[in-house]
Amino acid sequence: MATSTQNKKIEAIYPLTPIQEGFLFHHLTSSEDQGFLNVQCALQGPLHIMDFKKSWGSAVKRHAVLRTSIHWKKIKHPVLVVSPDKEVDWNYLDWSEFSKDQYGESLTALKKNHKETGVNFEKAPLAHIVLIKKGEDSYVLLWSCHHLLIDGWSTSIILQDVFEFYHALRTNTTPNLGTIPTYDAYLNWLKKNKEPQAPDFWKKMFYGFKPKLFFKEPKTSTSGAYTSNVIAISENTSEDLKLLAKQSHLTMNSLLQGIWSVLLAKHSGVYDVCFGTTVSGRSALFPKIESITGMFVNVLPVRANFTKSTTFIAFLQQLQLEQQESRNYEHSTLEEITSWTALPATMKMFDNLFVFENFPWEDIDKGGVLVKDFQSGISTTYPATLVVKGGKFFKINLLVNSQVIPQQVSEWFLKNFQKASYLLTQETSLSVQDILEHLDAPHFNDNALLEPTEQNTSSTVHSKSLPRDEQELELKAIWESVFEDGPIGIHDNFFELGGKSMLAIKLFSRIENNMGIKLPPTTLIEHPTIASLASILDVREEKKPWQNLVPIKPKGNKAPLFCVHAAGSHFFYYNHLRNYVNADRPVYVMQASGIENEIKLHASVKEMAVDFVNEITRVQPNGPYHIMTYCFSTAAGMEIANLFRAREEEVHLIVVDTMAYAFLDTKMRFVRFIKRLGKNPINGMVLTLKNRLKLHVKPVFSEVMGSESQKKIERLRKNHLKIYKKYKWEAYHGPISLIIGKNTVDRIREEIVSSWEMLAKEKIHVIHTEGEHFTLFEEPTVKFTAASLEKSMQGFEANSKKT
Repeated sequence: MATSTQNKKIEAIYPLTPIQEGFLFHHLTSSEDQGFLNVQCALQGPLHIMDFKKSWGSAVKRHAVLRTSIHWKKIKHPVLVVSPDKEVDWNYLDWSEFSKDQYGESLTALKKNHKETGVNFEKAPLAHIVLIKKGEDSYVLLWSCHHLLIDGWSTSIILQDVFEFYHALRTNTTPNLGTIPTYDAYLNWLKKNKEPQAPDFWKKMFYGFKPKLFFKEPKTSTSGAYTSNVIAISENTSEDLKLLAKQSHLTMNSLLQGIWSVLLAKHSGVYDVCFGTTVSGRSALFPKIESITGMFVNVLPVRANFTKSTTFIAFLQQLQLEQQESRNYEHSTLEEITSWTALPATMKMFDNLFVFENFPWEDIDKGGVLVKDFQSGISTTYPATLVVKGGKFFKINLLVNSQVIPQQVSEWFLKNFQKASYLLTQETSLSVQDILEHLDAPHFNDNALLEPTEQNTSSTVHSKSLPRDEQELELKAIWESVFEDGPIGIHDNFFELGGKSMLAIKLFSRIENNMGIKLPPTTLIEHPTIASLASILDVREEKKPWQNLVPIKPKGNKAPLFCVHAAGSHFFYYNHLRNYVNADRPVYVMQASGIENEIKLHASVKEMAVDFVNEITRVQPNGPYHIMTYCFSTAAGMEIANLFRAREEEVHLIVVDTMAYAFLDTKMRFVRFIKRLGKNPINGMVLTLKNRLKLHVKPVFSEVMGSESQKKIERLRKNHLKIYKKYKWEAYHGPISLIIGKNTVDRIREEIVSSWEMLAKEKIHVIHTEGEHFTLFEEPTVKFTAASLEKSMQGFEANSKKT
């Protein structure tokens, strides 16, 4: 389980669905999070704000999705974690004195600020509620959430429940709400009710299909590039369309999908088109599925293959039959469909999306408050997304990436959507060819042309760096099969090759199938190359858990700093260090055996050093190595350095404020005792007595009366004293950096330097830093220690490059 969820109350843990993994991947890799939602509605009536806030609290208790967080760091697979109790994030703003212009500008700015701030996936609830007072008995509710966890259907259900709770509070009655099935029950049902005919259905649906793209990929970041273009189909035409659909036994979704497909055909001259459409995921026969809240939406491909001579109504009816049958397989993923249809993994089936908002929203009138003008928000990563919203009239919103779709193209689509809608209501016997001929010709300037393109799968030029072992060779073959491209070098970056979220899911599916290793696609964020990915895989056997090594700061591209344990033999002593070292410098601590496991205690310093080196090389196979030793561990640090030098590896030994032979020499303790007596005799004697009690009495008490962990620590301390006293010190042939606290007594500083000069056969590099021995790794002194460590490592690395 993720460390971020340890020692906390947890109600449930669930895996992410493929579409949720795609949203998470996009969130972590894109400059603008297209999954962020600003749900909005208007409230009219005398609202009791405290009861309204309590109603949201009741909704949080009722709907597990509002108590759910997402975790992916330091765990094998991303998970959804449901907490039993969470309070909603709530804010109230009084804008009743604002002018209409002030209100509009402020609301736009607030939404923009919410989107730029984003969401913290690791914190539940993933919802921020803002209630804005617009005027007397007039409010606007703004609910910031994310599509990774919740869909439009769910937001409408939750709002209805909120006002059912509110009505109950205001009327002192019991809420009229039924029970909700658990998500766990739904997952179990889904597992037992798989769709065995799905592969055959999708193979038949896309037999002979050759995907063509209508829009080019943006050359630069898409941040802030999406623009919304909105029109309305007149109320009369909307009513006529509804009547036509009823008479022709069509759903409005099928009818409007048909209009969108004929516009794509007219614009491109291609009469076998494909676009994506969203499905609610609630067609399953699972009891009360309509009441569960979460992210159930899926995206499925729609193929529209035109026969020009057929009537447009007949074309729509055929399209509807195919769509109705596809609902039996609405849990199929795009990756699965692509593989079943034998299309290349890198080939996109479509590059535009059609969304028909048909979730169960009706204006709410509860507790004396009318709730209307519900807006669920739009999220998309496609160049073009057409969103249709019903009502008395149809509202058409074309959301486009303006970097690839000029304004005049958007205007053409919307104008001709209106025109095609009107034509259908005037003459129902028109053929597909008739509709195409009545639409405007797409005359654009050269920069605005949208010529459908065959997708290129030919090889491009990449780095030719070759695999260094069988594991990298197998990964290279998988990458090239997924990208349908080659050759791909082991240092080529997944994202620079054009990798997207769906391609990442395909890649890791192949890795699991071919290599038997399951990893989340988010692994690519830290390991985007074959070489980097191979470094965290072991196809020969399961990776052994660390016995001694603790990664307190594993991220970074610089050579890591390995800290050998200090007093207490535990990594906690260096914990503050990770906050101040160079942001690109990983930090690991070598923790003694026996402190957090049942591994036997080391019998000698040499045995300890061998174990430490074995784990260090699992993190960093080759030098140069930075080995830091302090206080309790000078002998172990030097022995580790000697082992690396025996392998002819470059190694940098860093000693922090500790003399060699520390456990054989009494000078340090004596000089400190005399200094304390000179400053304040009484305090000096008291402190000496305390230290003696700590050194001799406390260990005896711990062994006899202490907890099991205290007894373990004391046994470990005694063992280390024993093996360090037995250690045979020898001359050291290698570079040493000696970091000494400025507040350390002058005589002791001289002794520290002198003790290492007797061992070292090369010049010692001495760095003085703020603080004294016992405070060097504590706040606030640790930041100076970190700077001195970085200075020593950079100096060593610079000399290493020169050599």
